This record gives sequence, C-alpha cells and structure tokens, in this order.
Amino acid sequence: MFQTIFEKFSGFLDQRFILSVWIPSLFFWAALLGLALGWAGPSVMLAWWKQYPTELQVALAVLLFAWITFFARLLLSVLGSLTRIYEGYWNHLLLIEKLPLLGDFGNRRRRYYACKIASLKKGKENAEIYQRFPPVTRLDAVMPTRMGNILKNGELYPKLLYGMNAVLVWPRLYSVLPDAMVTNFGSAAAELELMLVISVLGAAFACVGGLMAVALLPCWVAPACILGGALVAWLGYEGAVRSALSYNMLVKAAFDLHRGTLLKTIGWFPATSYAKEKAQWGRISQLWFQNPPPTSAHALPLGYEQEKHEEPAKAAEDSVGYLWIKNGGEELRGGCLITTIPKSETGTQDGG
Repeated sequence: MFQTIFEKFSGFLDQRFILSVWIPSLFFWAALLGLALGWAGPSVMLAWWKQYPTELQVALAVLLFAWITFFARLLLSVLGSLTRIYEGYWNHLLLIEKLPLLGDFGNRRRRYYACKIASLKKGKENAEIYQRFPPVTRLDAVMPTRMGNILKNGELYPKLLYGMNAVLVWPRLYSVLPDAMVTNFGSAAAELELMLVISVLGAAFACVGGLMAVALLPCWVAPACILGGALVAWLGYEGAVRSALSYNMLVKAAFDLHRGTLLKTIGWFPATSYAKEKAQWGRISQLWFQNPPPTSAHALPLGYEQEKHEEPAKAAEDSVGYLWIKNGGEELRGGCLITTIPKSETGTQDGG
C-alpha cells in the first residue's frame, strides 16, 4: 500500500526534489513520530491504528505523505535564503539588527579568515587560497563561514580574471552550456542542496526534538536528541563544504570554457587581446546592470561600430541605468551562483 502511494507521489514530483528535499523531510518527521511513539507506547499506537478501517488508514497515509510534500516544498522555497545564511550573508537578511551578537561573531570570523589567508600566502600555500578563499588582494570580500568563502572564491574568479560580474553573467552563461556540463552542474547542485537540507533538518530536530523530549520523555532522551541533531547538522555542513568545492571548480571551468560561446550566441565577437576582453566584459556587465554606454565610443568594447554623426549624449538622469540604479558601478552583493533550475536529462528545464 505505502509503496503504491510513494509511486503515485514520485510520478509527479521532480527526482531532484525527492532526493534532495523530500526524503530528508520524511526522515525528519519519522524521527519526530518516533519520539511521539516513545511517549505513547508502540502497543498503544498500534491498537489505535488497527481500530480504523482500511479506507481510513489509506486516507491517513495519503494525508501524511501530502503533509511531508507540503513541508518539503516550503523548505525548498526558503532554501535560497538558508543557503545565504550558511554563506554568511547575515547583514542582507536583517539578522544583524535583530541579533547584534551575531554581527560581532561574524566580524570575528572574518578577521580570523583574513589572518588565515595571510598565513597561507606567507606559507606559499596558494593552491589552498585558489580553492577555498578570496585572494589576498580582496580581503574585504572575506566571508564568516567556510562555505561562504568557497562560493565567494568562485564568484570573484571571473571578475578578477576576465573583468565580468559573475552574478550578472551566470544566468546567461548557464543557458548556453552543453548538456554534459549542465548534467554535472545538476548533480553538484543536488548534492549541495541535499547536504544543506540535512544540516538544516538536523538543527531543527535538535531544537524541536529536544523540546518534545523534555516535555514527554525521560530526562536522558533530551540530551540524546540535542546531541544527535547537532551531530547531523555538523555532518551535513561538512558535506556541504565538500560539495561547494566541487561546484566551485565547475563554475570556474564554465567561465573559462564557454564565455566565448555566450558572446557568439548574443551576436558579439570575442576580443582579440586579453586587455580588450577585460574591457569588453566590463562594458557588458555594466550594460546588463541597466547602465547603457552613453556614447557609441563607449560601446566599442561591445563590438558596435562608432557612429560618424552622433547626437549629443543625454543627461545621466535620462539614462536607463540612472533611473533604475543610480550607482551603476556597484557590485551585486549576496548573489548566489548555485543553479536552482537545472536542465533535465532530456534537455528541458525543471522547476525547483
């Protein structure tokens, strides 16, 4: 009966959603149900279950699966914000104003990692910096978490190497990646999401399960629930850090190998020198940041020819960039390069 219900649910749910979010949610609620069984007694719960007819048992099972699915969808909807919390973007989520101690902790962690980067540079451990941290020249970009520094490393890589804003370029670049690389990204992103969900649900069980144990079960159960949930949360975070390393390398490879494909898809030609390419991507990033070039001379790095008889440039207040964002050179902070809408194996795009 339960196998049939599961097959019905899996028939209309995305496979990545099931593996990354739904199954961890199932184990989370099963663990909480186990605490309730420990309080009421398995024999009492079994007798209560058997007193209902088969049709009602099936209806209750369907409602249970529906609740788990709703909970998993809700968790998926906030997964982006949870990812940013794990990265260390606490200021942008308004946590610092509500929890000033968290702000002090974040500043201490940033100073710690800045000192660690300087120590690694002094010890000539450049490979460690290349994989896990912002460069020594960008200590202002250091994040307060290991995962945040790894993903910031991938975000800064195209900026420093090619002069492009990774957060702006990434959604466009991803759409022109070959299917093999898209598949790799989907696998890496699914693994990272799974580890994050496990960590979040482990922390949630430590809190909710601990409270349930304090209220309903013997005194020794509460510490076991708290320690067990904390252990799962820590293991999930460690797995997320390792998954972020793999994802970071894929992001760098995508920018290295396929930025030219993106230019050809748009209709622009790649630059003929490294200096011209950095200028070209800088102009493109400004254009996509709602800051169009004021004259055709400024548009030369984009591949456009200069007009012979050009009208005087309009005032800055009339430009699209000024109307939308007054500071066109401002960086997009808190952006995330994690692919949340991958292409499926058939080449179409999946939701979630």
